[in-house]
Amino acid sequence: MTRVTLINQKKVFIDGYRTVMSIDDNRITIDCKNKILEINGSNLSILLFTGVEMTVTGIISSIEWK
Repeated sequence: MTRVTLINQKKVFIDGYRTVMSIDDNRITIDCKNKILEINGSNLSILLFTGVEMTVTGIISSIEWK
């Protein structure tokens, strides 16, 4: 199971993902085992990246499951 925590539209903690599928300044797409997580915004970057958890920072406008 993947846990996603949004803090102040500037930081997202993701725990339990599989892999990063794509990344650019406006969108980060992450494979979370059963679904795809898409983070949209501006100035997005991955601050912390381990095999189990990740922190995305920037101005986050939306988070969508696909």
